[in-house]
Amino acid sequence: MEQLFRPASEPTDRLVLYFNGWALSPIAVEHLGLPEGQDLLLLWDYRTDALDFDFSPYREIRLVAWSMGIWAADRFFAKHEELRSRVVSGTALAGTGYQVDDAVGIPEAFFHKTLEGLTEENRERFDRHMLGGKTYRHLYEEVRQRSTKALYDEFVRPFTVDRDQPRPLPKPAAFGLWSKAFIGEDDRVVPPTNQENYWRIQGVPFTHPQDAALPPRPLPPLGGALVAQFPSSYKRHEPPSALLAEGGSLLIVPQLLSAVELVFGLDVDRQVREERLDELVSDLEG
Repeated sequence: MEQLFRPASEPTDRLVLYFNGWALSPIAVEHLGLPEGQDLLLLWDYRTDALDFDFSPYREIRLVAWSMGIWAADRFFAKHEELRSRVVSGTALAGTGYQVDDAVGIPEAFFHKTLEGLTEENRERFDRHMLGGKTYRHLYEEVRQRSTKALYDEFVRPFTVDRDQPRPLPKPAAFGLWSKAFIGEDDRVVPPTNQENYWRIQGVPFTHPQDAALPPRPLPPLGGALVAQFPSSYKRHEPPSALLAEGGSLLIVPQLLSAVELVFGLDVDRQVREERLDELVSDLEG
């Protein structure tokens, strides 16, 4: 795994441990700020499990994981049981503990179809489909830096690792980690019903991001690629309660912004937030 450590302004024994989604680097969440008095360890690239980090200073770990990061977090804590008791909260975004599963994960047919499209010849089209719209150009440019083989190997690894293993439900490796799950209603990768099935069996409460905010109103999609929902009372100067969902073959920017900002108390830099929203509205308006 790759890692980025961001310390608090003063020494602390509290850590936010964040497992990123597939294919993405820290740029995906660079617009988020930390709660005061907490260090951040951000992890990504799950082609291997290797991690060199000293957790001994931390009494409390707040776990957050996005999409494939949920699978990676389960796997990490299964190998580091001594850390499990330090997890004081665990929040899962847009995924489950079984990456590929027809009932509680990505349907296997969709998984294989995605792999078929992830080729050198099709790479540019694949990336545009995955990160369509100029709102996400910073993510597009970042993902383009990674080789097709690296993306392929990371995407296929959970399937390869779990293929011949039993998949018990509830999942024992997830016990004691997760306290809340957030599910995007327009998730095109892990069907919302599959996510609901998984978290219900795990005994973990789940919600959809707009359940914690005002009722959304839909805006017209841009070329069928982007769907955005804003609360009906949204104004530019107010914090957004947006649900961003990429409507292509992959959901790479799901409800992360609203779920993290509204529920975890992680502050989004106002200027960056407003710039992103201005770009989004410009995309949608034409």
